Amino acid sequence: MHNAIISVSDKTNIEKIGDFLLNNGFTIYSTGGTLKYLQTHLESNTNFANIRSIYEITDFPEILNGRVKTLHPKIYGGLLADLENEEHIKQLEEHHIQSFDVVIVNLYPFEKKVKDNPSNETQCIENIDIGGVSLIRASSKNYKYVTLLSNVSQYQRFMDNYPNISPDYRHQLATNGFAITTKYDELISNYYGSNKIPSESNKIPLKYGINPHQNPSYLTYNTTINSQPINSPPFTVLSGIIGYINTLDAIHGWLTVREIEDILNIPAVISMKHTSPAGLGIGTDLDEETCMTFGLPTDANDTLSPVAKAFAKARNCDPLSSFGDFIICSSEVDESMAKLVKREVTDGIMAPSYTPEALEILKKKKSGRYIILLGNMDYYQMHKENGWQESKSIYGITFHQPSNNYRFDINKIKTIYSSSSSVYDSSATAELEKHRESIVISYTVLKYAQSNNVCMVWDGQVIGLGAGQQNRVDCVRLAGKKARKWILRRHPLALDYLKSLSKDYKRQEKVNLVYRWIDENCSNDNFNELMDRYKLILASDGFFPFPDNIEVADTYGVKYVIQPGGSMMDETVVIECQKRGMIMAITGSRVFYH
Repeated sequence: MHNAIISVSDKTNIEKIGDFLLNNGFTIYSTGGTLKYLQTHLESNTNFANIRSIYEITDFPEILNGRVKTLHPKIYGGLLADLENEEHIKQLEEHHIQSFDVVIVNLYPFEKKVKDNPSNETQCIENIDIGGVSLIRASSKNYKYVTLLSNVSQYQRFMDNYPNISPDYRHQLATNGFAITTKYDELISNYYGSNKIPSESNKIPLKYGINPHQNPSYLTYNTTINSQPINSPPFTVLSGIIGYINTLDAIHGWLTVREIEDILNIPAVISMKHTSPAGLGIGTDLDEETCMTFGLPTDANDTLSPVAKAFAKARNCDPLSSFGDFIICSSEVDESMAKLVKREVTDGIMAPSYTPEALEILKKKKSGRYIILLGNMDYYQMHKENGWQESKSIYGITFHQPSNNYRFDINKIKTIYSSSSSVYDSSATAELEKHRESIVISYTVLKYAQSNNVCMVWDGQVIGLGAGQQNRVDCVRLAGKKARKWILRRHPLALDYLKSLSKDYKRQEKVNLVYRWIDENCSNDNFNELMDRYKLILASDGFFPFPDNIEVADTYGVKYVIQPGGSMMDETVVIECQKRGMIMAITGSRVFYH
């Protein structure tokens, strides 16, 4: 007598193969709805008595509304026994366990339920099959002795070839079984990991939403990626209470500085304000004017770490906008940087690590309420390597797309035009390479800042950003005005005015007074005096539709232009660049972000 287990959700043709098994001397063991279905449809079979309940083997009833039916040692002992192993045979006899020759099983329709109604969490969870997956895995593992039929399409071939079922065919059926459970687990993982099911295990409460009345508010995060578990959240709150906007700033800033350090292998720091950078800098030496405008001694390079230098640059790009910012660092925060942060009005900070001295300084800010986040590098690395699915829900509509996996590579720029040639020019390439760090920064910043967007960079720091404008020429003007203000703050007259201010003024009051003084006292002539020193790099997240963008950029001292290209006006724009002595590089990749 041979034994079979039948436990199926899809009952198509199950009476046909059940009838076949009975006629070939099998005893069929089944559960729940499958058992009732077989008994109803095969009652005319002369071997009807050989349709039995699994209860007759386990002597244990189905429990928990059918959640537990087949999970029992007397079932899995019979499925997993090596029938050529004397010790296994002995244990089967000792415990009165019978082996099984055939297992017919298919799984609860989890994928269909998710597609039909993903918001019905209860229904989706109830359609996660446990016992069926276990039957498939056990049968597949022991394919030498067990034939697994896990799909309706396999029934006919089995019946046509029985009893000559070859080991190779059983191996093929087992491989199909493992493929089914792999896909099934991935579907479940994606459902949970795409935040369809908020749970306490992947839920971080927020202070409130975008506005205080939008409450309660929380975020959820992936706990697996490509079926691989992620053992901790994307960040840990070490101090303070994080809010909705803080989190958006932290995430966008984190992705930006980490990507820049990945490419350049230099620490980067960003000052984020309302999801766009107010400033960004990398950890190269500070020039004298930066030290003066940021209130540092001229020998600061001797005492500051690279990450502290990056912070000084980032916070000094647009200190008017950086007031009350969120700071994000790509590298460990040390004491020298923490002392600089201590001076500033800022909401919070995020970094992959902190020295004990730095953490002690930061935890004292805002009477202990300063937000300190510890970024999880494992979480970042897994998502960097595998990408992620992005979704945005508004007005009951949800948009889905894969993450933007484009990374800037100066060696893969599609076309470079020199100031005098309309074809690829090796000298222009060499000229760009001299400014590699600033060019990488300029294009990477655009990837995580609100489009339309134009960025102006000089010496490893963002000095002007025009984000979220409806037309590109306004982006250029906005970025240019900020860059102009940054340059004029370094004019000898502005520096003299800064020195003259009373020490009784607070740092931000001095910033505001200098900005006001520049507005009232500096002319285009003052700016033109400095333009030749500051040969700016301009990057654009989208193509330039008209040459007026280049005309405006020229008035702010731009000498290098990086853009994706793709406009019908590309040739006209290139000609305008050449007329004005600019080098233009076309990447071929747009980096819009909304």
